[in-house]
Amino acid sequence: MKKIFVVIVIGLFLGSSILLTSCEKDKINSKENNNTGESIAKVKDESPKRNYEENQGTDVAIVRNIINKSQKKDGKKIAFLTFDDGPSTNITPKVLDLLKEKNIKATFFVCGKNLKDNEETQQILGREADEGHSIGNHSFSHDYYKLYPEENVNIEEFEKEIADTDNLIKESVGKKFKTRLVRMPNGEMTRRHSNDKNIDKLITDLKNLNKYSVDWNSLTGDAEGNQNKTVDELLNYLKETIKNKEKLVILMHDSPQRENSLNALPKVIGYLKDQGYEFQSMK
Repeated sequence: MKKIFVVIVIGLFLGSSILLTSCEKDKINSKENNNTGESIAKVKDESPKRNYEENQGTDVAIVRNIINKSQKKDGKKIAFLTFDDGPSTNITPKVLDLLKEKNIKATFFVCGKNLKDNEETQQILGREADEGHSIGNHSFSHDYYKLYPEENVNIEEFEKEIADTDNLIKESVGKKFKTRLVRMPNGEMTRRHSNDKNIDKLITDLKNLNKYSVDWNSLTGDAEGNQNKTVDELLNYLKETIKNKEKLVILMHDSPQRENSLNALPKVIGYLKDQGYEFQSMK
């Protein structure tokens, strides 16, 4: 009888210990889960609060003179890499990785439609600013029919899209950020070749807002004709367009379908370095 009593006591003791251990584990797990939740909230709270105010680099008025061939030569070979139509989630980060590896600053002309309600592209834009690149405005819609009805720029609509995109850029890089850089979809030069009767007024309006239209004087042709060019075809296209030029403003694209541009970028950079060009951004 005594042995039975001892066995019962031991059984009750072990059962209580197991129950207590289980409760303690539940408390620990609950605490860990709470801590995890707090950590996630903390990370969100500590996400970068960017407060950039302006781009860095060569004054855009000088860049515009380079494009218009009114800038005097000074013996310095400079290349401005510019990328249109981003940010994209599949191409732009890889472009940024390569530029960081090569210690090169570039200029990105972004479309507002790619930023609106898209936290991922907004963070990519923030990264562009964090890594010292310049940010320009490439309209909101990039819609030729909307911006250039009947081959004349709709000034009111164009200026509205510039303002809307400026506001979206500010959400990512800082409320006080002001870019002076504007690139018209399809370029200002195309509007002039089309005898756009409103182009001069638009350029004047932009200057009154301390903004400058920035075209290009060389390109890889990634959006010209056959848009599935090989890396070598893109490089050869560039070689043809940079001949006898001391200063280059190079047009490329970082939109989702421009994987060929991304693949060509290392060769483009390597060739330009071999030719003695230094890389700059613009402001």
